[in-house]
Amino acid sequence: MLRLMHWVAIVAAVLGLSAVPAAIAAEPGIVHLEFSGTFTDPDFCGTGMTVLIDDSAHATLFTDPNRPDADEWLTLEGRTVFTNPLNGETVVVHFAGARLLVFPGEPGREIDTDIGVRGHFVHQGSGGLLARDAGYAVIDFTVSIVGGEIVLQRGPHPVLAAVIEGDDPFCGLVTGALGLT
Repeated sequence: MLRLMHWVAIVAAVLGLSAVPAAIAAEPGIVHLEFSGTFTDPDFCGTGMTVLIDDSAHATLFTDPNRPDADEWLTLEGRTVFTNPLNGETVVVHFAGARLLVFPGEPGREIDTDIGVRGHFVHQGSGGLLARDAGYAVIDFTVSIVGGEIVLQRGPHPVLAAVIEGDDPFCGLVTGALGLT
């Protein structure tokens, strides 16, 4: 099941890149990431229905930022387009912003400060804006964002709040708009 797939992909890539030695980066302390692709999910969110997915993102990770308040700094931008091939309904998820990462020294613990658009879910048909997480959020979590804590937030973050509480609203938002329910 693909839940918040663009975030999972970015987080996995960033976590993987965090361990990459600066020696293999184009510039010491800077890692550039870019990916795109189109594929199908034959059982989108457990519906048994096929959805076409077009994904693209780019990010820059500064592993040695010139900031006393950050261990790493990430800028990212991307979008994922979900299309139901049977009816042409489309949902576009866009994200853009920056993430300041602090590793306070406890195993697996991370404090992230997100600035920008975490997720902007738009139904290209009659549904319009489905959800929007944007603004400023400080998240304190260990290993997995589920079960973490939003320490401070400015702006609406309904999807982030639900994910932290263990309820991922992604499938409900997207399957309904695509006409899969």
